Amino acid sequence: MNSSLRILVVEDNADVAAMLQQILTGDGHLVTVAGSCKEFVAAYQKYDGTNTFDIIITDFDLGDGNGLDVARAVRVESDLLPIVMVSSHSCDERIMKAAYRAGICALVNKPFQIAELTAAIKKAMDSVLDIPAPMLGRVLQPA
Repeated sequence: MNSSLRILVVEDNADVAAMLQQILTGDGHLVTVAGSCKEFVAAYQKYDGTNTFDIIITDFDLGDGNGLDVARAVRVESDLLPIVMVSSHSCDERIMKAAYRAGICALVNKPFQIAELTAAIKKAMDSVLDIPAPMLGRVLQPA
């Protein structure tokens, strides 16, 4: 990835969150970390159309909810914000189906290699670019 992204990481394990922040900032991205669903809501509510995130990376298991809750909350506001979910459970077919129904764009199994995370971010960002122009116009036009 060549351009800098504004990334919201939702991860309740402080060590994993720090590792993700280090990797992603090392790649030139601006990273905000939320350690719970409650912290996610606070960070996401700062969204105002100009100060926004380009992508969200969320863990599946969060102490006060899960990554599906994060995705559903985002999808109420935006169909265009890419979401990547990392999980040790993402091989579970039920979770995979639920993740895609909730609006997750890409899944990464824990433990993961940096290249896998980078590929998932690219896949998620590309998924937004694949929206047909007429549909994109409808999504972006105020009601």
